[in-house]
Amino acid sequence: MHQATSLQLSAGKNLLRYLKGTTDLAICYWSKSTTPNLSGYSDSDFAGDLDFSKSTYGYLFTLAGGPICWKSKRASTIALSTVEAESDALLEAIRELKWLDGLFTEIDKGLKKPIPLLCDNNGSISNANNPN
Repeated sequence: MHQATSLQLSAGKNLLRYLKGTTDLAICYWSKSTTPNLSGYSDSDFAGDLDFSKSTYGYLFTLAGGPICWKSKRASTIALSTVEAESDALLEAIRELKWLDGLFTEIDKGLKKPIPLLCDNNGSISNANNPN
């Protein structure tokens, strides 16, 4: 690292110590099926950032039981309800899911359909199923 601070160097050393101490651990990808089984999960808080009243959202996608991509980010806009915050998280997860589906199609590894994308908000689920 170029001109790293002592805090950054300490964090880097802690990370290296952790990695050295966990060389026997691994993420296992296992499936009975020859068709990859992709699953997604999305979640959001509502105005969890006390300074700016912005929500934090995230998603995680797993393939054959192990994580393959994930994201957690503070929203750039202020959600006016929990449904809006959860819907924004779900939309970001759908964007990533479309990209992943295209990637697996491109490399000629079709995914088991339908692909489950789970969220924990009934309002978002209702809006996704009945967009009008």
